[in-house]
Amino acid sequence: MLKILKCRLLAGLAGAVDHLGRRWLAEQPFSGELCDIYPSLEEGRNAMRTVAGYKLEAGEGERLHFSGADFLVKASADTTGGAFSIVEEIDPLDTPLHSHTNEDELFYVIEGEHVFRCGDQEFHVGPGGTVFAPRGVPHAHRRIVSRTGRFLTMTSPAGFEGFFRDLSQAEASGSSMPEAYAAAARKYGIKWLNP
Repeated sequence: MLKILKCRLLAGLAGAVDHLGRRWLAEQPFSGELCDIYPSLEEGRNAMRTVAGYKLEAGEGERLHFSGADFLVKASADTTGGAFSIVEEIDPLDTPLHSHTNEDELFYVIEGEHVFRCGDQEFHVGPGGTVFAPRGVPHAHRRIVSRTGRFLTMTSPAGFEGFFRDLSQAEASGSSMPEAYAAAARKYGIKWLNP
């Protein structure tokens, strides 16, 4: 049964976010023989479609707040079956250099001018621009005009929205934020790097 669940999970990830899922699958240390229960990849994709469709209007989503910034969770592990998450950073924080162990990130700029560093490259991005930051690659973000701009952050697979939830809950409960950031970074596989 465990083999079937693992195979269904892996097949579902590949189907949900094909490019990112296939990259992740290629990195996994297992034999393809575990997945012979599906005659086709399409059947494996359909096996994981247990979530319902939904819509959110502008400004809707799970609202989170910490460190003077506001976030809206637009898609989460619960709503996408674990395929991906999307968080709208309404008043985005500048983010220091870091890397992710568990997920790839895609940023889509809605408003404002931003600079993203990804590896050795620096991208100046305005409305409609997109930046991809693969897992394991150091990246950072800053706004050209302080406290101005919005963007969407998509992560795959889902789960990183929990980082934002944990920090929002920590601040609301009066916890020490440096300790909360350190705990969330450990929990979600974030490595903060020296600039």
